[in-house]
Amino acid sequence: MKKIFQLSLALLALLPALSARAWTYNDGDVLLIFRESTPGVYPSQNNDVEFDIGSVTNFLGKTNGYTATVTGWTLSKVTGIYGSDLTGVSVILVAATSPTNASPTAYFSAALPQSFWVNGVEPYRTAYNVSPSVWQGFWTRINSIGTRPALYLPVSQQTASYSFAPSSVLSYDRIVASDDYVKAGAQNTVNADWLPQFGGFAPFTVEGVAPGSFGFLAVPSSTALTKPLDTYIGTFTIAAGGTLTFTAGPLTPVVTGITRSGNVNSVSFSTGLSGNYSLVYTNKLGGSTNWPVVSGPAVGDGNAASLNYSSADSAGFFKVVRTP
Repeated sequence: MKKIFQLSLALLALLPALSARAWTYNDGDVLLIFRESTPGVYPSQNNDVEFDIGSVTNFLGKTNGYTATVTGWTLSKVTGIYGSDLTGVSVILVAATSPTNASPTAYFSAALPQSFWVNGVEPYRTAYNVSPSVWQGFWTRINSIGTRPALYLPVSQQTASYSFAPSSVLSYDRIVASDDYVKAGAQNTVNADWLPQFGGFAPFTVEGVAPGSFGFLAVPSSTALTKPLDTYIGTFTIAAGGTLTFTAGPLTPVVTGITRSGNVNSVSFSTGLSGNYSLVYTNKLGGSTNWPVVSGPAVGDGNAASLNYSSADSAGFFKVVRTP
């Protein structure tokens, strides 16, 4: 049996405690999608499973480190398709404001009223604030996923969640692949291969895979020539058994290596989008240990970084800390 992440629910704050909410999609709602991607098999043998889990504002403006179990969806609907072990199943969370966003500050900022949000698993090293036309392409697809059920299905068939064959005009797969997913010939293969990059629109993979963790990025529409990095909202984590949690704020930097040449210590570490990273040091551990900053800051850009510190100590301890 595959290992299931153990989460202490007693330590978790809860988002609004809802069962699967009624599918009453509004721009700005987060769509939670489960799909299966089998290389060389188009379309997938298993249905997409789709939920509207409520406004993206439920995940915005939280204190760094805030952790919550994600509610508003029904696990049994997913395991009914994929089985009790979700290992290998792709997970997507997307949202987009409306083209005429009346409350820009609630979502991002008054200066950047149109935004969308996607999850992703690759290093975020691209200044990916997009042009209005590219933003429109994302909004069109996300809005279509949310609104097509009410447009295509009679009221008697409208439910709180949906399970669609990937070839259905209502499915995430078909919509994101620009309705070319099931057409014959090379276009079928090309568009299906691009599905993990949101149909080729995103420069990174927007699907997480269970079990695992993946970031949640805010991508505003901007006409600036020099575009800033996207805002890292937080991290979603899903267990093989289906528990889905959200943790707000940037990833904790990870020390990836330490080398020493003479008295010079070089410490390598991971960085996230933006933020300042400093090296702190002590030559002893204990309850009253002082960790002064000895090097930095280095500005985070999603790439690996390193900082140096000279010390004649025969032994010592380093940490990397991030500040806004």
